[in-house]
Amino acid sequence: MPKVKGKAKGKSKGKGGKPKEAKGKGAKGGGDGGKAFPLEKGPTPSKLEPSQISRLYKLPDGKMKTEDDVLEANNYKLEEKLGEGGFAIVYFARNKKSNQKHACKVMKLGGDWKDSRVEDMKNELFIMEKVKHLYIVKLMHHFLTQSKANGIRLYIFMELADGGDFSKFCQKKGAMTENDCKPYFAQIICGINHMHSLGIAHRDIKLQNVLMVKNEKSVSGDFTLLVSDFGLSRIIHHDGGGSIALNRTICGTPLFMAPEILLRKPYSGFLVDVWALGVTLFIMMTLELPFDFHDEGKAIKDMVARNWKWPTGKMKAAPSNDLKNYMSSMLEPESNKRLTMPQVLDHKWCSAQFKKAQVMANKK
Repeated sequence: MPKVKGKAKGKSKGKGGKPKEAKGKGAKGGGDGGKAFPLEKGPTPSKLEPSQISRLYKLPDGKMKTEDDVLEANNYKLEEKLGEGGFAIVYFARNKKSNQKHACKVMKLGGDWKDSRVEDMKNELFIMEKVKHLYIVKLMHHFLTQSKANGIRLYIFMELADGGDFSKFCQKKGAMTENDCKPYFAQIICGINHMHSLGIAHRDIKLQNVLMVKNEKSVSGDFTLLVSDFGLSRIIHHDGGGSIALNRTICGTPLFMAPEILLRKPYSGFLVDVWALGVTLFIMMTLELPFDFHDEGKAIKDMVARNWKWPTGKMKAAPSNDLKNYMSSMLEPESNKRLTMPQVLDHKWCSAQFKKAQVMANKK
Protein backbone atom coordinates (compact mmCIF):
# COMPACT_ATOMS: atom_id res chain seq x y z
CA MET A 1 0.00 0.00 0.00
CA PRO A 2 1.57 3.33 -1.01
CA LYS A 3 2.25 5.84 1.72
CA VAL A 4 0.40 9.10 1.22
CA LYS A 5 2.25 12.18 2.38
CA GLY A 6 0.68 15.37 3.71
CA LYS A 7 -1.14 18.08 1.86
CA ALA A 8 0.59 20.70 -0.19
CA LYS A 9 -1.10 23.85 1.03
CA GLY A 10 1.06 26.43 -0.68
CA LYS A 11 -0.96 29.04 -2.54
CA SER A 12 -0.03 30.86 -5.71
CA LYS A 13 -0.72 34.50 -4.87
CA GLY A 14 -1.35 37.62 -6.86
CA LYS A 15 -1.38 41.25 -5.73
CA GLY A 16 -2.37 41.84 -2.16
CA GLY A 17 -1.49 38.27 -1.18
CA LYS A 18 -4.79 36.89 -2.48
CA PRO A 19 -4.99 33.60 -4.39
CA LYS A 20 -5.29 34.10 -8.13
CA GLU A 21 -8.11 32.83 -10.27
CA ALA A 22 -8.27 32.70 -14.03
CA LYS A 23 -11.31 32.67 -16.24
CA GLY A 24 -11.33 29.69 -18.55
CA LYS A 25 -13.37 29.12 -21.68
CA GLY A 26 -12.93 25.38 -21.58
CA ALA A 27 -15.94 24.68 -19.37
CA LYS A 28 -19.22 26.50 -19.63
CA GLY A 29 -22.09 26.23 -17.19
CA GLY A 30 -20.53 23.27 -15.39
CA GLY A 31 -19.76 21.46 -18.64
CA ASP A 32 -16.94 19.57 -16.95
CA GLY A 33 -19.31 17.83 -14.61
CA GLY A 34 -20.43 20.37 -12.01
CA LYS A 35 -22.58 23.45 -11.71
CA ALA A 36 -21.05 26.80 -10.94
CA PHE A 37 -22.33 29.84 -9.10
CA PRO A 38 -22.37 33.27 -10.81
CA LEU A 39 -19.69 35.39 -9.16
CA GLU A 40 -22.06 38.28 -8.55
CA LYS A 41 -24.67 36.08 -6.86
CA GLY A 42 -22.61 33.25 -5.44
CA PRO A 43 -22.05 32.76 -1.71
CA THR A 44 -18.62 33.89 -0.53
CA PRO A 45 -17.79 32.33 2.86
CA SER A 46 -14.61 34.41 3.23
CA LYS A 47 -16.69 37.61 3.46
CA LEU A 48 -18.87 36.31 6.27
CA GLU A 49 -18.13 37.18 9.87
CA PRO A 50 -17.14 34.18 12.04
CA SER A 51 -20.32 34.65 14.08
CA GLN A 52 -22.32 34.25 10.85
CA ILE A 53 -20.68 30.86 10.27
CA SER A 54 -20.99 29.39 13.77
CA ARG A 55 -21.98 30.35 17.30
CA LEU A 56 -19.10 32.18 18.98
CA TYR A 57 -18.37 31.99 22.71
CA LYS A 58 -15.98 34.71 23.92
CA LEU A 59 -14.50 33.45 27.17
CA PRO A 60 -14.96 34.18 29.96
CA ASP A 61 -18.69 34.65 29.36
CA GLY A 62 -20.88 34.71 32.48
CA LYS A 63 -20.79 31.27 34.07
CA MET A 64 -18.70 29.88 31.23
CA LYS A 65 -15.01 30.37 31.97
CA THR A 66 -13.34 27.65 29.89
CA GLU A 67 -13.83 25.56 26.76
CA ASP A 68 -14.95 22.67 28.99
CA ASP A 69 -17.77 24.87 30.27
CA VAL A 70 -18.90 25.50 26.69
CA LEU A 71 -18.82 21.78 25.95
CA GLU A 72 -20.92 21.19 29.07
CA ALA A 73 -23.44 23.85 27.99
CA ASN A 74 -23.78 22.07 24.64
CA ASN A 75 -24.22 18.66 26.32
CA TYR A 76 -20.97 17.22 24.99
CA LYS A 77 -18.10 15.40 26.63
CA LEU A 78 -14.83 14.72 24.83
CA GLU A 79 -13.34 11.33 25.59
CA GLU A 80 -10.38 9.51 24.00
CA LYS A 81 -8.34 10.94 21.15
CA LEU A 82 -9.02 9.31 17.76
CA GLY A 83 -6.38 11.08 15.69
CA GLU A 84 -4.21 14.14 15.34
CA GLY A 85 -2.62 16.13 12.54
CA GLY A 86 -1.59 19.66 11.70
CA PHE A 87 -3.76 22.09 13.63
CA ALA A 88 -6.56 19.65 14.48
CA ILE A 89 -7.25 16.85 16.94
CA VAL A 90 -10.17 14.43 16.54
CA TYR A 91 -11.83 13.09 19.68
CA PHE A 92 -14.47 10.52 20.46
CA ALA A 93 -17.37 12.63 21.75
CA ARG A 94 -20.57 11.74 23.54
CA ASN A 95 -23.77 13.77 23.64
CA LYS A 96 -24.78 13.54 27.28
CA LYS A 97 -28.41 14.35 26.52
CA SER A 98 -29.01 11.79 23.75
CA ASN A 99 -26.08 9.47 24.59
CA GLN A 100 -25.18 9.47 20.88
CA LYS A 101 -21.55 8.92 19.89
CA HIS A 102 -19.93 11.43 17.55
CA ALA A 103 -16.49 12.43 16.36
CA CYS A 104 -15.33 15.92 17.33
CA LYS A 105 -12.69 17.74 15.32
CA VAL A 106 -11.06 20.51 17.37
CA MET A 107 -9.23 23.03 15.19
CA LYS A 108 -6.74 25.55 16.59
CA LEU A 109 -7.19 28.72 14.55
CA GLY A 110 -4.50 30.98 16.00
CA GLY A 111 -4.77 34.05 18.17
CA ASP A 112 -6.75 36.46 15.97
CA TRP A 113 -9.34 36.50 13.19
CA LYS A 114 -6.80 37.50 10.53
CA ASP A 115 -5.10 34.09 10.65
CA SER A 116 -5.36 32.25 7.31
CA ARG A 117 -6.75 29.22 9.12
CA VAL A 118 -9.86 31.26 9.93
CA GLU A 119 -10.60 31.65 6.21
CA ASP A 120 -10.18 27.90 5.71
CA MET A 121 -12.51 27.29 8.64
CA LYS A 122 -15.23 29.52 7.18
CA ASN A 123 -15.00 27.71 3.88
CA GLU A 124 -15.03 24.21 5.39
CA LEU A 125 -18.00 24.87 7.67
CA PHE A 126 -19.97 26.61 4.94
CA ILE A 127 -19.50 23.62 2.64
CA MET A 128 -20.25 21.02 5.32
CA GLU A 129 -23.55 22.78 6.02
CA LYS A 130 -24.38 22.62 2.32
CA VAL A 131 -23.46 19.03 1.40
CA LYS A 132 -25.99 16.77 3.10
CA HIS A 133 -25.91 13.30 1.52
CA LEU A 134 -25.82 9.59 2.37
CA TYR A 135 -22.23 9.26 1.13
CA ILE A 136 -20.86 12.40 2.78
CA VAL A 137 -19.95 12.58 6.46
CA LYS A 138 -22.78 14.20 8.39
CA LEU A 139 -22.28 17.45 10.30
CA MET A 140 -24.06 17.30 13.67
CA HIS A 141 -23.13 20.50 15.53
CA HIS A 142 -20.42 23.15 15.75
CA PHE A 143 -19.30 26.22 17.67
CA LEU A 144 -16.35 28.57 18.10
CA THR A 145 -14.56 29.60 21.29
CA GLN A 146 -12.17 32.50 21.85
CA SER A 147 -10.04 32.97 24.94
CA LYS A 148 -6.75 34.62 25.88
CA ALA A 149 -5.35 31.29 27.05
CA ASN A 150 -6.13 29.17 23.99
CA GLY A 151 -6.90 31.61 21.19
CA ILE A 152 -9.62 30.70 18.71
CA ARG A 153 -10.86 27.13 18.48
CA LEU A 154 -13.50 25.50 16.33
CA TYR A 155 -15.38 22.41 17.51
CA ILE A 156 -17.01 20.37 14.74
CA PHE A 157 -19.16 17.40 15.78
CA MET A 158 -19.64 14.84 13.03
CA GLU A 159 -21.09 11.43 12.38
CA LEU A 160 -18.86 8.79 13.97
CA ALA A 161 -17.26 6.52 11.37
CA ASP A 162 -17.14 3.26 13.32
CA GLY A 163 -15.49 1.43 10.41
CA GLY A 164 -12.41 3.64 10.32
CA ASP A 165 -10.87 5.09 7.17
CA PHE A 166 -10.98 3.43 3.78
CA SER A 167 -7.20 3.42 3.33
CA LYS A 168 -6.68 1.08 6.28
CA PHE A 169 -9.54 -1.10 5.09
CA CYS A 170 -7.96 -1.47 1.63
CA GLN A 171 -4.56 -2.23 3.12
CA LYS A 172 -6.08 -5.03 5.20
CA LYS A 173 -8.32 -6.37 2.42
CA GLY A 174 -5.62 -6.35 -0.25
CA ALA A 175 -5.99 -5.71 -3.97
CA MET A 176 -9.65 -6.07 -4.95
CA THR A 177 -11.30 -7.85 -7.83
CA GLU A 178 -13.30 -5.63 -10.17
CA ASN A 179 -16.60 -6.94 -8.80
CA ASP A 180 -15.50 -6.31 -5.21
CA CYS A 181 -14.28 -2.84 -6.07
CA LYS A 182 -17.31 -1.52 -7.95
CA PRO A 183 -19.79 -1.09 -5.04
CA TYR A 184 -17.19 0.77 -2.96
CA PHE A 185 -16.11 3.04 -5.79
CA ALA A 186 -19.76 3.68 -6.70
CA GLN A 187 -20.40 5.11 -3.24
CA ILE A 188 -17.40 7.43 -3.49
CA ILE A 189 -18.38 8.81 -6.89
CA CYS A 190 -21.97 9.19 -5.72
CA GLY A 191 -20.80 11.44 -2.88
CA ILE A 192 -18.44 13.45 -5.08
CA ASN A 193 -21.13 13.83 -7.74
CA HIS A 194 -23.44 15.36 -5.14
CA MET A 195 -20.77 17.93 -4.30
CA HIS A 196 -20.26 18.73 -7.98
CA SER A 197 -24.02 19.09 -8.50
CA LEU A 198 -23.90 21.88 -5.89
CA GLY A 199 -20.99 23.56 -7.65
CA ILE A 200 -18.38 22.37 -5.14
CA ALA A 201 -15.06 20.69 -5.97
CA HIS A 202 -13.44 18.55 -3.25
CA ARG A 203 -9.79 19.02 -4.36
CA ASP A 204 -8.31 16.49 -1.91
CA ILE A 205 -9.81 13.13 -2.85
CA LYS A 206 -7.82 10.19 -1.51
CA LEU A 207 -8.49 6.95 0.36
CA GLN A 208 -7.66 8.53 3.72
CA ASN A 209 -10.45 11.07 3.20
CA VAL A 210 -13.09 8.38 2.81
CA LEU A 211 -14.56 7.09 6.09
CA MET A 212 -16.65 3.99 6.75
CA VAL A 213 -19.79 3.25 8.76
CA LYS A 214 -20.85 -0.34 9.37
CA ASN A 215 -24.00 -1.11 7.38
CA GLU A 216 -24.95 -4.57 6.14
CA LYS A 217 -27.66 -3.04 3.94
CA SER A 218 -25.21 -0.89 1.94
CA VAL A 219 -24.54 -1.60 -1.74
CA SER A 220 -21.29 -3.33 -0.74
CA GLY A 221 -23.04 -5.34 1.98
CA ASP A 222 -20.73 -4.25 4.79
CA PHE A 223 -20.04 -0.50 4.96
CA THR A 224 -21.43 2.83 3.85
CA LEU A 225 -18.57 5.00 2.58
CA LEU A 226 -18.45 8.69 3.52
CA VAL A 227 -16.50 11.39 1.71
CA SER A 228 -14.87 13.65 4.32
CA ASP A 229 -12.35 16.46 4.91
CA PHE A 230 -13.50 19.60 3.10
CA GLY A 231 -10.67 21.88 4.18
CA LEU A 232 -9.50 22.36 0.58
CA SER A 233 -12.92 22.17 -1.09
CA ARG A 234 -14.07 25.23 -3.01
CA ILE A 235 -17.25 26.63 -4.50
CA ILE A 236 -16.66 26.98 -8.24
CA HIS A 237 -17.89 30.28 -9.70
CA HIS A 238 -18.38 31.56 -13.22
CA ASP A 239 -18.78 34.99 -14.69
CA GLY A 240 -21.84 36.40 -16.43
CA GLY A 241 -20.64 34.94 -19.74
CA GLY A 242 -20.73 31.42 -18.36
CA SER A 243 -16.98 30.81 -18.19
CA ILE A 244 -15.83 28.97 -15.10
CA ALA A 245 -13.21 30.71 -12.97
CA LEU A 246 -10.32 28.28 -12.95
CA ASN A 247 -8.22 27.69 -9.85
CA ARG A 248 -4.51 28.37 -9.49
CA THR A 249 -4.04 27.35 -5.85
CA ILE A 250 -1.55 24.51 -5.47
CA CYS A 251 -3.30 22.26 -2.98
CA GLY A 252 -4.12 18.66 -2.27
CA THR A 253 -1.94 15.59 -1.83
CA PRO A 254 0.79 15.38 -4.52
CA LEU A 255 0.31 11.66 -5.22
CA PHE A 256 -3.31 12.37 -6.20
CA MET A 257 -2.77 15.69 -7.98
CA ALA A 258 -3.56 16.06 -11.67
CA PRO A 259 -0.64 17.09 -13.91
CA GLU A 260 -2.10 20.55 -14.55
CA ILE A 261 -1.83 21.34 -10.82
CA LEU A 262 1.75 20.08 -10.58
CA LEU A 263 2.63 22.09 -13.70
CA ARG A 264 1.20 25.24 -12.06
CA LYS A 265 -1.45 25.69 -14.74
CA PRO A 266 -4.97 27.06 -14.16
CA TYR A 267 -7.28 24.10 -13.59
CA SER A 268 -10.88 23.03 -13.22
CA GLY A 269 -11.64 21.85 -9.70
CA PHE A 270 -14.14 19.37 -11.11
CA LEU A 271 -11.68 17.76 -13.52
CA VAL A 272 -8.84 17.45 -11.01
CA ASP A 273 -11.33 15.56 -8.83
CA VAL A 274 -11.82 13.10 -11.69
CA TRP A 275 -8.06 12.54 -11.93
CA ALA A 276 -7.87 11.90 -8.17
CA LEU A 277 -10.73 9.42 -8.46
CA GLY A 278 -8.71 7.59 -11.10
CA VAL A 279 -5.70 7.36 -8.77
CA THR A 280 -8.00 6.20 -5.95
CA LEU A 281 -9.47 3.43 -8.11
CA PHE A 282 -6.01 2.35 -9.28
CA ILE A 283 -4.88 1.91 -5.66
CA MET A 284 -8.05 -0.03 -4.78
CA MET A 285 -7.32 -2.45 -7.61
CA THR A 286 -3.56 -2.81 -7.15
CA LEU A 287 -2.39 -1.33 -3.80
CA GLU A 288 0.10 0.55 -5.97
CA LEU A 289 0.33 4.09 -7.36
CA PRO A 290 0.12 4.62 -11.12
CA PHE A 291 3.15 6.96 -10.99
CA ASP A 292 6.39 6.77 -9.01
CA PHE A 293 6.80 9.96 -6.97
CA HIS A 294 10.30 9.26 -5.71
CA ASP A 295 11.28 11.61 -8.56
CA GLU A 296 8.44 14.14 -8.93
CA GLY A 297 9.84 15.55 -12.17
CA LYS A 298 9.85 12.12 -13.79
CA ALA A 299 6.39 11.39 -12.38
CA ILE A 300 5.01 14.51 -14.08
CA LYS A 301 6.67 13.54 -17.38
CA ASP A 302 5.15 10.06 -17.09
CA MET A 303 1.71 11.59 -16.45
CA VAL A 304 1.92 13.80 -19.52
CA ALA A 305 3.23 10.90 -21.64
CA ARG A 306 0.51 8.53 -20.32
CA ASN A 307 3.36 6.30 -19.22
CA TRP A 308 1.81 3.97 -16.66
CA LYS A 309 1.11 0.25 -16.54
CA TRP A 310 -1.13 -2.14 -14.68
CA PRO A 311 0.97 -4.19 -12.20
CA THR A 312 -0.84 -7.37 -13.21
CA GLY A 313 1.34 -9.50 -10.95
CA LYS A 314 -0.17 -7.72 -7.94
CA MET A 315 -3.78 -7.88 -9.15
CA LYS A 316 -6.34 -10.61 -8.53
CA ALA A 317 -6.90 -10.84 -12.29
CA ALA A 318 -5.92 -9.00 -15.46
CA PRO A 319 -7.99 -5.82 -15.95
CA SER A 320 -11.00 -6.03 -18.24
CA ASN A 321 -11.16 -3.89 -21.37
CA ASP A 322 -13.87 -1.77 -19.73
CA LEU A 323 -11.64 -1.09 -16.73
CA LYS A 324 -8.68 -0.27 -18.98
CA ASN A 325 -10.77 2.27 -20.86
CA TYR A 326 -12.25 3.72 -17.67
CA MET A 327 -8.87 4.20 -16.03
CA SER A 328 -7.09 5.66 -19.05
CA SER A 329 -9.97 8.10 -19.55
CA MET A 330 -9.72 9.35 -15.96
CA LEU A 331 -5.90 9.49 -16.00
CA GLU A 332 -5.98 11.53 -19.21
CA PRO A 333 -3.36 14.30 -18.93
CA GLU A 334 -5.22 16.68 -21.26
CA SER A 335 -8.01 17.87 -19.01
CA ASN A 336 -10.31 18.81 -21.90
CA LYS A 337 -10.17 15.15 -23.02
CA ARG A 338 -10.57 13.66 -19.53
CA LEU A 339 -13.87 12.13 -18.48
CA THR A 340 -16.30 14.60 -16.96
CA MET A 341 -18.10 13.60 -13.77
CA PRO A 342 -21.31 12.64 -15.62
CA GLN A 343 -19.20 10.41 -17.88
CA VAL A 344 -17.54 8.82 -14.83
CA LEU A 345 -21.01 7.91 -13.56
CA ASP A 346 -22.32 6.69 -16.92
CA HIS A 347 -19.32 4.58 -17.92
CA LYS A 348 -20.13 0.92 -18.55
CA TRP A 349 -17.65 -0.26 -15.92
CA CYS A 350 -19.47 1.31 -12.96
CA SER A 351 -22.86 2.64 -14.09
CA ALA A 352 -24.94 -0.26 -12.73
CA GLN A 353 -23.41 -0.03 -9.25
CA PHE A 354 -23.64 3.77 -9.28
CA LYS A 355 -27.37 3.56 -10.01
CA LYS A 356 -27.82 1.21 -7.03
CA ALA A 357 -25.88 3.58 -4.79
CA GLN A 358 -27.92 6.53 -6.06
CA VAL A 359 -31.21 4.74 -5.36
CA MET A 360 -30.14 4.20 -1.75
CA ALA A 361 -29.10 7.85 -1.44
CA ASN A 362 -32.47 9.00 -2.79
CA LYS A 363 -34.28 6.96 -0.12
CA LYS A 364 -32.58 8.90 2.69
